[in-house]
Amino acid sequence: MVQSRTNQHDDVSRQGNSALERGYLVNAFDVTIIHFFNAFAGRSAMLDQAMSTRNVLVVGGVPMALFWYAWSLYGSADSEKRRVLVAGIVDSVFALFVARVLAFSLPFRSRPFNNPALHFHLPIGVDPTAFIHWSSIPSDRATLFFCVATILWIVSRWLGTLAICYVFLALCIPAIYSGVHYPTDIIVGAALGIGVACLCKSARFTAFVARPALSWLNTNPGLFHAVLFLWTFEIAELFTSVRHVLFHALRYAKLMM
Repeated sequence: MVQSRTNQHDDVSRQGNSALERGYLVNAFDVTIIHFFNAFAGRSAMLDQAMSTRNVLVVGGVPMALFWYAWSLYGSADSEKRRVLVAGIVDSVFALFVARVLAFSLPFRSRPFNNPALHFHLPIGVDPTAFIHWSSIPSDRATLFFCVATILWIVSRWLGTLAICYVFLALCIPAIYSGVHYPTDIIVGAALGIGVACLCKSARFTAFVARPALSWLNTNPGLFHAVLFLWTFEIAELFTSVRHVLFHALRYAKLMM
């Protein structure tokens, strides 16, 4: 009897270790929220497709439009807020870089729609093979766009509040609904993005980061704004174009070797 219980305990331990290695373990907080939203999946094709869209305009276009609106208000009228906006838009890319480092460094976590423990009902239009080799924690979207939204909040309370609400409602909830992220992925990503953005509350930090760009703005404003547009465009699409270019460049380089 004792031997039987020992063997049973060993089997449970092995199953737990296997689940951990595959990234299937999930906490009660995540399960409760995911099951709540997943109850609506499959009822309406329009709702499912709206919640699972990865359209650049919806995901990053609106936050970047709010950034440009803030730039039009404060880019030339307020030197301190101009420094915050320039430093912040650079800072947001650093936040995304840190998120990627953490994703590769932390134990792998499978996407909710690939986690058999959740019995996730796949919404219409969601590709279950998407991100299959990418760990879900932390959320890139939450990290990047909460960072941008917090920068806007530092510059303008009402504009930042609008941006934060948009990121939460239009980016984070759909990511949970579609099974791309767990709620804790969103929380970790948001905390990371907000924490990095708060560096811009330091006048010394913003002056150091923004000085080269602002010097460029003074000497060649046309080129500065052209590059700033491209920078914000890549942020809006989470640097998808840059990643594709690098991927193909590395691929061709390997073929040449």
